[in-house]
Amino acid sequence: MKRAALLLAVIFCALALAGCSEAGASPSSDPLKIGLGMAGSLALSQNFHAGTPGRAVVTGAVVLIVTDANGKIVNCLLDAAQPSVEFDAQGQIVSGITSAGQSFSELRPGSRSRSSLSASDKTREAWNAGAVSMTEWAMGKTAEEMQETARTRSASVELGAAEFREALLYAFDSPAAGGNVKGPMKNGLGIVVVTDESYSASANRPGAGVCTFVAAAVSIGSGGKITQCALNEMQVRVAFDAAGNLLTDLSAVPLSKVQIGSAYGMKQVSSIEKEWHEQAKTFSQWTLGKTIEQVKGLRLMQVSESRTTAPDSPELTSSVTMNVGGFIKAIEKAAANAES
Repeated sequence: MKRAALLLAVIFCALALAGCSEAGASPSSDPLKIGLGMAGSLALSQNFHAGTPGRAVVTGAVVLIVTDANGKIVNCLLDAAQPSVEFDAQGQIVSGITSAGQSFSELRPGSRSRSSLSASDKTREAWNAGAVSMTEWAMGKTAEEMQETARTRSASVELGAAEFREALLYAFDSPAAGGNVKGPMKNGLGIVVVTDESYSASANRPGAGVCTFVAAAVSIGSGGKITQCALNEMQVRVAFDAAGNLLTDLSAVPLSKVQIGSAYGMKQVSSIEKEWHEQAKTFSQWTLGKTIEQVKGLRLMQVSESRTTAPDSPELTSSVTMNVGGFIKAIEKAAANAES
């Protein structure tokens, strides 16, 4: 629990100062590229106990980095989300499962009156106001420098910063389509969170809180056109039985679908024989040179019960057949954040 609390503190601290260049803007003189990183933790999940509902909780941290020609971070944006699915002593879900949750940045208390803040809101506010951001630590570093510096940091800081650091390092290895762009650009990060695939336990099957994070990192240049785009998704299942006990190892490290790569297994069942990460990369490339309105205007179609937002456009039907509705929503959020 202490580890999870430290993780949350680091995330909120970074949110307080995220976007070290004003309004997410990047300098225009040197070629720059963005990268998208994801990391997660299951540490806040808990069994049903003494009348307190069990909870399947996934904390997901998402990072956008902007690096220069020397591989140094010149801008860093961070957001996170923490969906929770509650269950009772019989493993029946008692919380509402939602089709769309909110990220921490969307839940910042600053836009509401002080009297309307809950205790957790006020805790966030305190973290945001007083803590030193891990984002500051990342600025100006290369991946190698970040790895070396992390080894020398105090154990207490390193313990809480593990997931954030992993997301940052992962972002170095996950460059966006359209990288090394010159000229003024604004960078934005967007997350779509859903838990509506969660299900209760039965006599024959464990239940699960299924938390999905869809992330988009974009750069927007002149004319409001996308110059860089990276997409990823992390879907985590936290299982529980019909006695309200967790079955999933909470020390397990969640992986994104890009990290899973060919082991995800979509190619074997795909009519176009393309893996998930390949289709996501193709869709990222398709967005380049388009405005957000053009991306939102893509025709979608239902192909099956599970594929309800597949592209219905000659540009994409032969290369992307999976759902892209979550991508479009995440890109829209990222663009809105870049403009704020």
